Amino acid sequence: MGAPDRLDFTVMGPAVNRSARLESLTKQLGCDILFSQKFADSITTQAEFLGNHEMKGIEGPQAVYALCRT
Repeated sequence: MGAPDRLDFTVMGPAVNRSARLESLTKQLGCDILFSQKFADSITTQAEFLGNHEMKGIEGPQAVYALCRT
């Protein structure tokens, strides 16, 4: 939306909220990239389970994964 010289994009929804919460855990967990159980289940690369974590605005503890450290 916007004028030809100024565009504005907005993304909303549960997936965006979960992504923001995962990003906020990166420093605490010491990993640059974290992802959800659903994403971990969809990749063939082995993922490291980092535990279940409470996330603001998301009901119940959420499983958090990272790429395996070598």
